[in-house]
Amino acid sequence: MQKAAVIGIGSNSVRMLVAQIEEDGFTRLTRDREGTRLFAGLDQAGNLSRTSMEKTAAAVDRMAVSAGKIGCDSLHIFATSASRDARNGADFLALLKEKTGVEPEIISVYYGADVTEADGQKVGKSLAAAFKDADVNVINGGQPVYYYMISLE
Repeated sequence: MQKAAVIGIGSNSVRMLVAQIEEDGFTRLTRDREGTRLFAGLDQAGNLSRTSMEKTAAAVDRMAVSAGKIGCDSLHIFATSASRDARNGADFLALLKEKTGVEPEIISVYYGADVTEADGQKVGKSLAAAFKDADVNVINGGQPVYYYMISLE
């Protein structure tokens, strides 16, 4: 049986779930949470502060190390609102890669109802430039709540 870790990066906290994967579901092994206030570092230009990015990346790194010590076979990191909304979101993703060593293979950018296709493509091109080995897909998600959702696989 495999052990998997999932780390979710939100606007105010980073959370991790480690589970034993079973044929009919999973068993939770451990959970972790750290308040990092990533979105609090957002300036008027829409950029995350270096301090908030580093604090969040350090929490993700700590959790990734913990997952490794538990013996996880896989680690998945997902970023939510703050990194999607930030103009320098690609810089934040690069910092996560530097700290954790996790290289996203597929990056899916879903843009919402209030975003033009041209703006969605611009975000996709920025991510493709930052992660040259990744396959970047830009998709009209049409969601009314978020401007962007970015999935790293």
